[in-house]
Amino acid sequence: MAKDVSSNHIAYGIALGVPFGAIMGMVVFDNIGIGVAFGLSIGIALAAGFSEDSKKRDNDENPEGAP
Repeated sequence: MAKDVSSNHIAYGIALGVPFGAIMGMVVFDNIGIGVAFGLSIGIALAAGFSEDSKKRDNDENPEGAP
């Protein structure tokens, strides 16, 4: 039986992606909205990758069927 693992990686990605994207938008694009869109998408993509990595690590430490 698989246990439910709760993680906040996506929330952290959104929370950090938006402000960094806004800064990038002001500096690079001279438009905050475009930067926020890029920051949000990059933050979610990185968070999804970290989430998958932590799931793999949890399965490696306690394989199914082990006590």
